[in-house]
Amino acid sequence: MNSRTYDHLKNLTMTGLPALGAAYFSLSELWDLPNGEKVVGTIAIITTFLGVLLRIITKQYYNSDAAYDGAIIAQHDNGTLRYSLELGMDPADIENRNSVAFRVKPPVPPAFNMDEDLTF
Repeated sequence: MNSRTYDHLKNLTMTGLPALGAAYFSLSELWDLPNGEKVVGTIAIITTFLGVLLRIITKQYYNSDAAYDGAIIAQHDNGTLRYSLELGMDPADIENRNSVAFRVKPPVPPAFNMDEDLTF
């Protein structure tokens, strides 16, 4: 799903459908429109379904590399924790962006050395 479709679906789910439900419920009371509770209940079910769908899509997106422009990598180096930056994009493109996002890759624990770490 492209970002434009996602944004439209998110706006519909968060604003459009709840506003429609509230408007229909209010107007059905004022003007005796039919099935106010059923219409609003149906809108609530659709809104909930779309909300769950968007949550799943969002989780999948942030679990993939598509959400990030690279990574900050933490590494142990002779007892010192060092960080490096791994760009997943052309550095020349940074000036054309409003923001960049990096995944943080935590350090792998240092290897256990039987000879050095076991002293009695």
